[in-house]
Amino acid sequence: YMEEAQQLCDRIVVMHQGKILKEGVPSRLVADEIGREVVEVRVPREEDERIVGQLTEFSRGHERVGDTLYFYCRDGQGLMKKLVELDLHNYLTRPATLEDVFLKLTGRSLIE
Repeated sequence: YMEEAQQLCDRIVVMHQGKILKEGVPSRLVADEIGREVVEVRVPREEDERIVGQLTEFSRGHERVGDTLYFYCRDGQGLMKKLVELDLHNYLTRPATLEDVFLKLTGRSLIE
């Protein structure tokens, strides 16, 4: 339902366990909290330290869910170039969404 909310609502309130975390215009929440893009990188958890340290300058933050690292991008192109330099090719880039805002603010996925 987050996709529909992002498209149809004028304002959104993100709540978690009865507490209001953020509120505002969906597009502004996405821009402020995430940025324009999310780069999803599928890597084993043991690689986190090596990878995250080298990608920090290109992202506004990151989260891990399962076997995927989600990087919230300031510079998606720079991050992707660095992934290739690190010989990591199992990634995808997509536009940031309201679901990403929820994940970042709550630390939980929508299906939990």
